[in-house]
Amino acid sequence: MRRLAPILLLLALAGPAHARGIRSPDGAHRAEARRGAVVVDGRRVWRGQRVISPLVWSDQGGALAFTGRDRAGRTTLVVVLFLDGADPAAMTWAVPRNAEPALAVTWLGATRLGAGPSELEPRLVASFSARLQ
Repeated sequence: MRRLAPILLLLALAGPAHARGIRSPDGAHRAEARRGAVVVDGRRVWRGQRVISPLVWSDQGGALAFTGRDRAGRTTLVVVLFLDGADPAAMTWAVPRNAEPALAVTWLGATRLGAGPSELEPRLVASFSARLQ
């Protein structure tokens, strides 16, 4: 146990992986969770009470998804879109009680994702479409 103590301490101090930041698959963006906010490339794109799930990039890197508690304390599924020529845009869906705990988000296609207790157990499925106007 004494040998594990320094390792466990380092892991505890490091925090979750999404708090340290993750790069998009195309390498164009870096996202991280900071004190109830999600920051991409140094710019806050979402603010709530806290981020619940790990941050998950879409396969192409054009969208970032996660679950969090909004400012009112409701659990929400959040997708932030990064379309060429536009500012990042966040879309949210309320997570129903039967889909909680929404600890994981998984992409089920380019514009479809699920949230639930694990990646293999989505209890909420959402889809969207987006275009520049």
